[in-house]
Amino acid sequence: MMRSTISVLAAALVFAFLLVGCDNVNNPTDLNEDPTAPTSMEPGLQFAEVPLGITDTRFEGWRANLIHAECITQHLASTTTAWSGCYYTLNEGYNTAYWNRKWSSLRNIEDILAKTNPEENPEFTNIHAMTRILRVFVMHRMTDLYGAVPYEQAGKGVTEEIENPEYDAPSEIYPAMIEDLQEARGQLDPSVSTLDPGRDLLFAGDIQKWEKFANSMILRLGMRMSEVAPDQAQAAVQDALNSGVMESNDDIAYVEHVETNGDRWGVGEVFQDFGVGGHAFRVSKTLMDILTGEAGVSPDMDPRTNIFTAQYADDGSLTTENPASLEGFENGLQPEEFPDNTFQFAQPHRSYMVQYSSPSLFQSYGEVKFLEAEAALRGWHPGSGDARQHYEEGIEAAMKHLTIYGAPEIAQSEVDDYLNSLPARAPTLEEIIEQKWIALFLNGYEAWAEFRRTGYPDEVRTNPVNAPASETPQDEFPGRLVYPTNEKQINPNFTEEATTSPDEMSTRLWWARDPGETATP
Repeated sequence: MMRSTISVLAAALVFAFLLVGCDNVNNPTDLNEDPTAPTSMEPGLQFAEVPLGITDTRFEGWRANLIHAECITQHLASTTTAWSGCYYTLNEGYNTAYWNRKWSSLRNIEDILAKTNPEENPEFTNIHAMTRILRVFVMHRMTDLYGAVPYEQAGKGVTEEIENPEYDAPSEIYPAMIEDLQEARGQLDPSVSTLDPGRDLLFAGDIQKWEKFANSMILRLGMRMSEVAPDQAQAAVQDALNSGVMESNDDIAYVEHVETNGDRWGVGEVFQDFGVGGHAFRVSKTLMDILTGEAGVSPDMDPRTNIFTAQYADDGSLTTENPASLEGFENGLQPEEFPDNTFQFAQPHRSYMVQYSSPSLFQSYGEVKFLEAEAALRGWHPGSGDARQHYEEGIEAAMKHLTIYGAPEIAQSEVDDYLNSLPARAPTLEEIIEQKWIALFLNGYEAWAEFRRTGYPDEVRTNPVNAPASETPQDEFPGRLVYPTNEKQINPNFTEEATTSPDEMSTRLWWARDPGETATP
């Protein structure tokens, strides 16, 4: 797949420049006169940073994605109780990492949107539309982690001097995000070629792929509302499918990274910088049992097993990548239960999944096919109603796209053998979500959200962690992250009525199922 040739490190310099311009002032309104502020930058160059700005750095990726989402959804398990999210306990620094990092990116996004208004600057219409799409992406993650957040006024301290933004409820944010994506989709214009392809880290200036990405995000957002607002959900799903979503792995939205210790993006750095033991993660027994066939999802070994996982000695050397000998680590063990040698358990494969150069995946074609399968199952698909076809295509796409991690392409015969091992009938919702959960390995944000929405996979739902200091009731999974203490103290618009309440990890979000229940289409 051909991607942008722009140097990620060059874009990183842009990002650093922007952060200096945003943070080294005593008052946000000073930015209007600061000659080094982002407002003095050419929009195309400024846009080059946006995909990186919303991509995880090691800081929030380790804390929000790995310590919380990946452990809660049981892709990973922890070999230390210090990783609070893995034990449903509260460490405010870990819990608020995503919140504290991403508002800086939103300042840059709002500044770009202000200076690229298509009515005033039609030559920047595509930059404006692309930026709107990426704004939805980062706000989508933010609201899925915390619940009610500032949406309409987010990041507008620079452009409108709104220092204390008002909060919006998820039931209002979701329709607003869908509307923003629909409007951005309509603004995209292939006849306007003002963006240097080298400054587009996602699609190298390919407008059609941006349109497909916008529609694929609408599809995801629409389905997220399926349990609480089915009419709105169906309308959004059908609009996305009628307008055109991703059609192959060539349409995947992801950011490539360079293989250097100076790169501060992607989860790979967590695993590479801290060695085979320092990161304190192992592949969860829940996931390993499903991959190896022990859980009965498929009687066959999943061909992704030796791409996802491997075993390492404590000196970092590869012990084995033989799937039959790999063992997962149990979630929620207490210190007295830890085995003497935690290196006997599988870890994410350091040559593929967690290299410095491993990409950050925003949305995959495989995920889109699983969403289409669910749409067909619910009777919402305006085209093909064959859920089985979409389901199989999703599994195949998820297996084949692992080449973007540098992994060898899985042979078609292996893909076919795995598909033939599955029940020869239309898939259930549980089976669709289970396969999506496998495909979302290391994308805990989306895996945790889909688990909260549906209650699947069942192997996760029936295996909660019951830690002595858990912030959630016994046998209940966390439903969200809690707000930063300083936000409550500083923003006068932070009130119990305006925000997600009670501000506890156990509180479920608007679109989530009731604890203990599962979704049924």
